Amino acid sequence: MQDPNELEVFTESLEIAVEVYRLTEKLAEHRRFRLANQLEGSSLSVPSNIAEGCGRQSSKEMARFLDYAISSAFELSIQLRFVERLNLADTKDLVERCTVVAKRMVALLKCVKTKN
Repeated sequence: MQDPNELEVFTESLEIAVEVYRLTEKLAEHRRFRLANQLEGSSLSVPSNIAEGCGRQSSKEMARFLDYAISSAFELSIQLRFVERLNLADTKDLVERCTVVAKRMVALLKCVKTKN
C-alpha cells in the first residue's frame, strides 16, 4: 500500500479534476449537461483509480488501476478537445496537462510492472 498523496501524478490529476469541475459549471450555463457529466466523470476517474490502486496489496493490482487511470486521462483529453472544437472554452492547457499526467502514469506503470 502507498499513500496516493505522495505521488505527483495523483496530486496533479486531482487538481485537473478540480479545474474540470470549474469548467463544467460554465458548460451547465450553456445547457451542456451531458457533456459536463462526461467531463466530470472522466476527470475524477483519474485520481480515483490512482488512489484505489495505491490501496491495493499487490503491484499487479496497482498496475491494473493505473491502466484504468491512463485510459480515463486519454478519455478526458478527447472530451476537452471536443469542448475546444465547439468553442465553449479554451482547454488547451488542460489537454496539455492531461497528456503530461498520462505520460507520467505510463512511466509509473512500467516501474510498478517491474516489481511483479
